Amino acid sequence: MAAVTTAAAAAATAAARLTLDSSSRLTGVAKALLAEDWARVDKRVPHLLARLTERGAHQCWHKHGTFKQHLLGVWKILALWEQPQALARCGLFHSAYSNSYVNLAIFKAGVDRGLVQEDCGVEAEELIYKFCVVDRQKIIVDTMFPMDRVPAEGLTVQHIHTGEPVHLSSEMLGQLLVMTMADVADQQYGWQDDLFGDAQWQPHDAFSSATSKSYKETTDNVVESTSNNSYNKSGSNNSNDNNNNNKNKINSNAEEQEAVMHPYTLWPGLSKPGLWMYFVSQLAALARTCPMPVRPPVLDQGRFLLDRTAERQARDLYWEVISEDPRDKSKVDCNIAKLTHALVLNPYLAEPHTLLAQCYLIKGDFPAALTAADKAVDLFLQWGTNWDKRVSFEAWMAWTRVLLQHAENRTPWHENSWGVINLGLVR
Repeated sequence: MAAVTTAAAAAATAAARLTLDSSSRLTGVAKALLAEDWARVDKRVPHLLARLTERGAHQCWHKHGTFKQHLLGVWKILALWEQPQALARCGLFHSAYSNSYVNLAIFKAGVDRGLVQEDCGVEAEELIYKFCVVDRQKIIVDTMFPMDRVPAEGLTVQHIHTGEPVHLSSEMLGQLLVMTMADVADQQYGWQDDLFGDAQWQPHDAFSSATSKSYKETTDNVVESTSNNSYNKSGSNNSNDNNNNNKNKINSNAEEQEAVMHPYTLWPGLSKPGLWMYFVSQLAALARTCPMPVRPPVLDQGRFLLDRTAERQARDLYWEVISEDPRDKSKVDCNIAKLTHALVLNPYLAEPHTLLAQCYLIKGDFPAALTAADKAVDLFLQWGTNWDKRVSFEAWMAWTRVLLQHAENRTPWHENSWGVINLGLVR
């Protein structure tokens, strides 16, 4: 119980570090992305998207959309994170030769590398190629997580098709981590949790016989690792504490947990938000061990390590609120309490803030609604994607900004459903 309290206190400390300063909100890049004016961010992107369409990426299925939609989503995140152009373009083509996770080879590495170099540039194509021919799971989960760092000398790994050595510099490993953060954040939602159980981000050895195991709900006892985590408590970049927490949280109870998979899970499932943010927090923390020009802004630039159990509890509280009878106004106070608790457990979620803003508007508490909507907008723009994938990032942004305007104007919430359906204008 003490460990849970410590984890909650650490999360509350992180929540306090979230500022209300929105002066940098809706930067030129953010405005261009919301306007779908890709050329304002990178003049080559309209051509690159046309090339992806020419190769059929718009027809390929990918998690909660098409392959083209996913590639564009990863590029948008990397662009909003102000990553180098070569890495952002890599995000736009990151699985185009297929890779260790998926079979989506819309380009053939033995034939089309020259074409991709011409389209994306030599540096970007080199990243695309290397990311497609190495096993990211082995590199990140099996190798670098136990090492607790990005090795300064880089890594030499095997080509997944030929077995030949492929060298990845420390800079390229950092880029791989950032690209994987964006990749996971864009595509992950509850269907994958149902599909993989607890097996998705475990070491390769953990799921060698996973498909033969029957369903078993496993319990994560990783909260204990946060009790000695000064990295979370203070926000300081203490590499030893960070590294110990990193190892404990990814591999906690590895011997006790079964890698259970459920390949018969029906798509798209209930579309709950996914339990991916704890994993991204590990990637971001690991990325802090190597230099890079701009760190992704999420999770306090990788200083906050999210507890896996806390993430699940926060998601479940959010889903309880979503599942309530929407016509029952008497539950507004209870919903506010649940959403507030969810944000203590995981202060880096935008959508609970959006729901809180509407709840406070219903109550007529305009200052609280303004604070909640303001935080939601800031967090959406930090992530560049939505956690709750049931509707799009752009839709979440538009609705949150409608609520923000409502709070700024101190407009009473509508008693008539036609008033609610009439909302929409964002100035």
